[in-house]
Amino acid sequence: MFKLFRLGESSANPDTYDERKTFYKSYEENNGLLVGTFDLGEGNQLTDSTLYLHSKEYIKESIESSGLVIDSIDKLGQLQDYPNGLYIAIQGYRSE
Repeated sequence: MFKLFRLGESSANPDTYDERKTFYKSYEENNGLLVGTFDLGEGNQLTDSTLYLHSKEYIKESIESSGLVIDSIDKLGQLQDYPNGLYIAIQGYRSE
């Protein structure tokens, strides 16, 4: 069994990229990479924040082409406000 991310880690859910873009005060998008100023709220900002805009299909194909088998892709993170979940966690195993 493997987890694509270390325990407790996840990745941005491609289904919520449009919602995530609203979290940025300003950004530039170029060849699937978004770089901008992330609004942390209460006047705080994170500059040069990056978000790779890979499709879910691209992520799946990349994992499978490495000889890994996906068991599940779970959505998580603020599900009450974002029904698709802001994050995904991928679990699976290395094929024999």
